[in-house]
Amino acid sequence: MRAAARVDMPQLGEATISPPAPGKPVSPLRVRRGAPSQPNGETPPDSVISTSNDTGNGDVRASELGRGVAVLGCGYWGVNYVRVLNELVGASVAVVCDAAEERLRAVAARFPFIYNPGVQKMKEYIVDKRIGKIYYLYSRRTNLGPIRHDVNALWDLAAHDIAIFNYLLDSTPEWVSATGSRVLRNGREDVGFVCLSYPDGTLGHLHVSWADPNKVREVVVVGSDRRIVFNDLDAVERVRVFEKGVAPSNGDVHEPYGFIIRDGDITSPAVENAEPLKVQCAHFLRCLDDGGRPLTGGREGREVVRVMEAIDRSLTRNGAPVALA
Repeated sequence: MRAAARVDMPQLGEATISPPAPGKPVSPLRVRRGAPSQPNGETPPDSVISTSNDTGNGDVRASELGRGVAVLGCGYWGVNYVRVLNELVGASVAVVCDAAEERLRAVAARFPFIYNPGVQKMKEYIVDKRIGKIYYLYSRRTNLGPIRHDVNALWDLAAHDIAIFNYLLDSTPEWVSATGSRVLRNGREDVGFVCLSYPDGTLGHLHVSWADPNKVREVVVVGSDRRIVFNDLDAVERVRVFEKGVAPSNGDVHEPYGFIIRDGDITSPAVENAEPLKVQCAHFLRCLDDGGRPLTGGREGREVVRVMEAIDRSLTRNGAPVALA
């Protein structure tokens, strides 16, 4: 397991996120940095914001920009990345074309929920080994719409939770199984259930829906020592830690049923208040300045896409497991 990465949470305050209308075209953008801030006095590289949608239309392919280019893919959230970057010191935004992979200095995939302070708090517990052995994870991302016409609900919603699962476990699934339904009869899956099997037998389960009247944004990690719940809609107790768990007794004669059950308090740790988009953009610009690697880089984005493609294959096979090579 490679070293776990964490993100510094700058005090960026609150901001309202207003996503653009589905299908609204947005041009790729270049973010220019301010005065040189590198030790050698060189000007930090420009970065490109790819506002491609989930189907890949409008990808940054690039050939016209010079070397030292960095890419931040933002898809559906492109307009909000522009808003956030314009609010940060030392960055300005202008319309641009594209850039080639061999010219890239840094790549950041568009998974802002990983930068949510609540997800970072869950990661902190996992890195510090306070959960014990992770048994499984599950998430729910449901609401009445918004209904998109370019991708199904799995590509729209599940990709975010797959990115979170991969980040928390510092791993990628070995196989996936997915089923979906087109209850709204709009030609694409608007409800989906996905099972993911990670190394060491850890399971993940996703439920996404555009047709559920109850809006839920929840990720749960269940371990041998603790259960952690992240509820992104709870402004007061965004993260709750259940000091409860069960584990094999390893032959302890004082545990005749073969298990040790731990029952304790329910706590709500302090979670910083910061907008994930702002945290991600600030982190991305710092990577341009100091040469660091973005937390959600191109590799992480590629792995999520591989999982989503396997989900598509499983859907066509009525939920049959599909291995990820």
